[in-house]
Amino acid sequence: MAKRARNTAALMVVGTFLCVSSARACDRRLASGEAQSLTTSAGDSHIRSPSRAIKEAIDYGVESSPTFRDLVRTIESSDSTLYLLEGNCGKNRPACFADVTTAGQHRLLWLIISPDRAAHDWDLVGSIGHELRHAVEVIEEPSVRSAGEKFGLYERIGIHVPGGGFETMAAMDTGLLIREEVHKFERQRKSK
Repeated sequence: MAKRARNTAALMVVGTFLCVSSARACDRRLASGEAQSLTTSAGDSHIRSPSRAIKEAIDYGVESSPTFRDLVRTIESSDSTLYLLEGNCGKNRPACFADVTTAGQHRLLWLIISPDRAAHDWDLVGSIGHELRHAVEVIEEPSVRSAGEKFGLYERIGIHVPGGGFETMAAMDTGLLIREEVHKFERQRKSK
């Protein structure tokens, strides 16, 4: 348990540095006139990632899934900043909601995504969407400002899953719906 906490803390410090430098790089791209991306274009975006694969999956989710797009809008209009970092969640999970921390009055939500675990784009977008739904669950509870408070929230609203931890029906349903929407988008694009 202590080792996991140290690893999570180290990951968050590294992630914060990478996301800050990534936001600066995004600002330089905008100044040079490059196309704007919903998730990476400005330093004030509420969804940040240093990973090109994750950013591309988020952009594809926004393009191909109305449900994914709504989640992004909700997060972007919140008081929280979401950091999506590449990593391994263990137990063969493609993604996980690692932690909630604070910086002054703002909440920082830390998600871990394993892009290499997804067999297809639709699967990666669905996994990210599932975790974005968890982020919205926390955003909707302003009192959740730490890992312990997040745990308490999921004890209350979640169901226990084999191997430990919690899950919510809303996140499971959202992940499935996003996968269906992306499949439909891909079929329509191929038929044109």
